[in-house]
Amino acid sequence: MKFVSNRLAVAFLSVFLCFCASCGGPEAASVQPQPKLSTAAPRPSDIVAQIADAQITRQQLMQRFVAEFRPDPFAPAAGTQPPNAEQVLLKMVAEKAMAIEGRKLDYLQDPGIRRQIKRFKEKQLMNMVLSANLTEDRLAVTDDEIQQKMRENPRFDRNRAQAMLGRDKANKVIQELQVRLTEKFHLRKQRENLPKAARIYQRLLASSKSPYQMKFVGLKQIENELTDQEKSIVLATYDGGQVTLLDWFDSLHEMSPPSRPRDLNTIRGFETFLDQRVLKTPLLMAEAYANGFDKDPDYLQQLRQREDTLLTSKVIMEQIPKSGEPSPEQIITYFNDHKTRFMSPPNLLKIDQLWCADFDTAREVVAQLQGGVDFDSLRSRFSIAEAAEPTTATPESEILFDTLWAAELNQIVGPQKLLYADKISYRIVKILEKTPGQVRQYSPDLDQDIKSRIRTQQSKAKLDEYRAQLLKQYQYQIYRDRFADLMDLP
Repeated sequence: MKFVSNRLAVAFLSVFLCFCASCGGPEAASVQPQPKLSTAAPRPSDIVAQIADAQITRQQLMQRFVAEFRPDPFAPAAGTQPPNAEQVLLKMVAEKAMAIEGRKLDYLQDPGIRRQIKRFKEKQLMNMVLSANLTEDRLAVTDDEIQQKMRENPRFDRNRAQAMLGRDKANKVIQELQVRLTEKFHLRKQRENLPKAARIYQRLLASSKSPYQMKFVGLKQIENELTDQEKSIVLATYDGGQVTLLDWFDSLHEMSPPSRPRDLNTIRGFETFLDQRVLKTPLLMAEAYANGFDKDPDYLQQLRQREDTLLTSKVIMEQIPKSGEPSPEQIITYFNDHKTRFMSPPNLLKIDQLWCADFDTAREVVAQLQGGVDFDSLRSRFSIAEAAEPTTATPESEILFDTLWAAELNQIVGPQKLLYADKISYRIVKILEKTPGQVRQYSPDLDQDIKSRIRTQQSKAKLDEYRAQLLKQYQYQIYRDRFADLMDLP
């Protein structure tokens, strides 16, 4: 009988993928495979907004909506209100516009973005190649092999023996793949360039101005101290491409300095790093392109999303610079205007909650509560949540804190239309205890916290202004009827 551990296959693939991508070798943390996206085009009824060729689906809106459905610790007042679905969607549309702006400004050529996109492509495409080769039949382990492994090492139980055998088989498959790809794509090292390349590394290492005791070549040195001619020095060629000194340094940058070999300034050390950390990636990438994996709809969709995210972040950084240092007068004014945000301890509420799947059920629960039926008995009958003890709510943890704080002891509040477990639900709350907090007096010890809040609010205001500008600049369409059920939360 044959056995294969899918968990082992995925784990080994992830570790090797990290190794091939020059993330620090097998000892580095494993990279989890990206979740698979559906290749089916979204139905028109699932599209809630569109700008240019970009679409936003209801699922994407829900994911963002849930992410924003929490109290904002930097909001001016305690108990901030839940997000508005349409406003959240407009933010997403504006971010798509930012990505369009980023492409117009050629931000994809930004060195930082270029590296991240390159790394993303490598991980995704190499994952496909390795998945195609690390098949279950090639990793299968027989019962006889397991028994033999256990006899060889009595410390191994069955699971450990199976895992070790699976790892060995995966390692063999990958080694055979590397040999095959080296021959298939005619990989050739340009040995005559290695001495010069090693001296360049030695020069950068000597000029390192690291604040730490250990010297290492940093990213800014790679970007600024290498000439274009040096970056383009060819270290190896293969059918359809070449490996340059910049590729070598990009791989080096992916390793944490303490993990880097100490002999990279020697020709032997430089070449060993080239063999073990750099050359595997382009071969696997060449195989991915040869198999057309770069045309895979899932991959292209994920790549576009990754690019949009990086472009949006870059545009925000460029358009919304950091605010200046708040003045002492601004600090005092902010504190006086928002004293409730600096209470210690804060206002506390002890509440009991009952979550219902629909409004009719919630309304029935409220009616029975008003008729004197016990809260716990109704929760056991109607609640969609697991049985829970009363909880303590604070302005930092409860998005409707102000509404609940305004209620009287033992008062029933609700139904409130909120999200529970990422689904629209209806909550009924019973107020059990109210413990007023203590307003603090101003102290210079609060300055850093206040400065952070002021800067955050200033940045948010500038970002809101920029979003509004983009929404006027670009034509877009939102379809309110396709997310109308989210519009009146809570």
